[in-house]
Amino acid sequence: MPPGRKIATYHDALFLKTVEVKVAAAAWLEARLPSDLASGIDWSTLSFRNETFVDEEMRYGSVDALFDVQYNGEERLSLYVLVEHQTDVQRLMVLRMLRYCLRIWEREAANRQPEGNLTPIVPVVFHQGRRKWSAETSFEALFPEEVRRWATTPRFTHVLMDQVGIAPTEVRGGYRGRIMELSLAMAFGWHVREALPLLRQLLDQLPPEEAPDNYRGFVNNYHHLTGTEDMMDEYNQAVGDVDLSLLDGTNPYDLFLLDGAKRKFGPKLTNALADARREGHEEGREEGRREANLSLYNTVSWMLAQGMDWQAIERITSVDEARYRDLARDVATGANAASG
Repeated sequence: MPPGRKIATYHDALFLKTVEVKVAAAAWLEARLPSDLASGIDWSTLSFRNETFVDEEMRYGSVDALFDVQYNGEERLSLYVLVEHQTDVQRLMVLRMLRYCLRIWEREAANRQPEGNLTPIVPVVFHQGRRKWSAETSFEALFPEEVRRWATTPRFTHVLMDQVGIAPTEVRGGYRGRIMELSLAMAFGWHVREALPLLRQLLDQLPPEEAPDNYRGFVNNYHHLTGTEDMMDEYNQAVGDVDLSLLDGTNPYDLFLLDGAKRKFGPKLTNALADARREGHEEGREEGRREANLSLYNTVSWMLAQGMDWQAIERITSVDEARYRDLARDVATGANAASG
């Protein structure tokens, strides 16, 4: 996760967790982009650039992703996806999208030879919320009609994926992409009970190539954190209970959900995790203890490398500086024992 990237909501975490797997991101984008554009892309060349260009003040309701692909055999093309999950539709969204694209081009120009061409960008707004999209998608439409055809009026348009109110059967894009779309729609209250059977089916059929990680458990936890209390029993039946195996994860998206789970479920969840750890230790699984300590040490080391302060680290992991030093000694002792 880049230094400027801040996960602000569970929806951000779900989107980024979904698209970090290349085959899943490719399947979702191919299904959602206009067919004449998607057909010219070599999806095997897709790469995810984990950079963010969103305005600081807009990061609570927006998250973005930048992808590179090969188009028409050899031309490089960028796909810039902005996910909007805000209560109100912003009338000047197309202006924001133009500003973000300019930031991408400016960064590229600063690192390119003067004679080099800029990379074309396909800007995409993926919208979830409680109101259908009502803003213009073309920049010239923001001007009075009589000047829209002037040569000096900029031409800029973004693709719109408006997911507000879609039926469960309308989700698209491989298994992981459809699970993401369905989960986001449910989180905003759209067709929740009707969507649960399809969500369970997709999770049960999730192929290994789209889930090399803990995605199913992650989605379980997402629904428990975003769902309403009156739906908890139905969530348990459809997607299972909160997945405690994710609570020691090193992925930043797992850690973000862990922080939310601690706040929502309180001591009960923390105690359940502690009991599980104690049971493992009491069974004499010294190797498991060392692996857990190594995982925790690596997690905190990664967070320090990202510039996080100790207050935030302790809040998320319950590890302070003294505990971190103990972990470092334990890891070093284990490494020496293995080499000896």
